[in-house]
Amino acid sequence: MKKILLTIIFTLTILIILPDCSGSFDVQPRELYISMDTEFIKGNTSEKLKVINNEALQINVTWYLDNPSDDLIRSNRTKIPNLSWIDLEPKFQIISENSTNKFFIHLNIPEDSNYLDKHWEIWITFKVEESNFIKFEHAVRLYIDTPVDLKKDNNIDTTSFVLVFVFLIFIVFLFIIYFYKKKTRS
Repeated sequence: MKKILLTIIFTLTILIILPDCSGSFDVQPRELYISMDTEFIKGNTSEKLKVINNEALQINVTWYLDNPSDDLIRSNRTKIPNLSWIDLEPKFQIISENSTNKFFIHLNIPEDSNYLDKHWEIWITFKVEESNFIKFEHAVRLYIDTPVDLKKDNNIDTTSFVLVFVFLIFIVFLFIIYFYKKKTRS
């Protein structure tokens, strides 16, 4: 009984003596979907993650990417082949007391038929750089769905259509001139 009481007193003393931990921040949303319908997205996806500082002092928030382990990944998802295809801007942010800042997701997935119709899951983990004793982290599940098929630019089809249309107008114009000359001769 004395050992348990001493352990409780020791633990409480350590928690009181140690400075506060920076753990009062939040990240929203917890899950984010990026779906590419007709082409691979290059650059800013216009998707953003909000980091909310609930502390009474400013915090320095950074992030890192991680492929989840096989037992934690969703059943219909796989790991992305290369984490360098994903980037967040900025690399870190100093967030003022009781305020919110945003991180923006950038993608650069190569246009390759091997990456068509893929369903990837990546974890974006945010952490406070200057925490004292316990480091709190918040992970966001990022789901990326690649196109099923690449739709080629319609420029070729449009150009072909315009050329055929111009050719038909030219033929019609030639017929009009031919019949007009034939009519004036008679």
